[in-house]
Amino acid sequence: MNAWLSFLDVLAPPTCLACASLMLRSISVLCDPCASQIPKAARMVGHPSAVSACWSMGPYSGLLGSLVRNAKYKRSLLAADHLGHVLGEGLVGKVKVDAVVPVPTTFPRRLYRGFDQADRLAQGVSSCLSLEYRPILSRRGVSRQVGKDATGRRNLRPEAFSVRPMECPESILLVDDVKTTGATLNAAARQLKRHGVARIYAAVVAHC
Repeated sequence: MNAWLSFLDVLAPPTCLACASLMLRSISVLCDPCASQIPKAARMVGHPSAVSACWSMGPYSGLLGSLVRNAKYKRSLLAADHLGHVLGEGLVGKVKVDAVVPVPTTFPRRLYRGFDQADRLAQGVSSCLSLEYRPILSRRGVSRQVGKDATGRRNLRPEAFSVRPMECPESILLVDDVKTTGATLNAAARQLKRHGVARIYAAVVAHC
């Protein structure tokens, strides 16, 4: 297998997901200089009222934001899965919950990308933390937060989400890619609380 991978690297040398520079090995998705810029641990950031605490790996303005955009707008499943691992490793020892729940995107965006980035992030987090993965939320409508001003973002209501007919855990970790105003996390958390979830925490790759 290693010989086969080395042969592929010669035919199509791997490039760094962040800076696109050529890499000598394909065992990582980032070159060493870019990988060194990724924080090792998540830190607490401001959180919306319906969430008890929120963790982020760092600011959206840096390398993390570049990787998020790679996943969302270049439809890079590799970037989404790598960020899920990064976020999961950054949360080790920081949060104790029953399950990890993704904050779903709208159906048109999921159809366009071929995947839901928050879903991939949540799977990576659940794997790293050895927690149950529970996609109990679904998104109603087609409106998205990107492009809206702060007032428009804050107007997102809990009814933008629905909870699938299954037993909800007592405590969960909501996972999304970016926290801007916190309105999306707040709306999702409020809807979950209506369905009996007692404690809700959140984690994002990056914050604005």
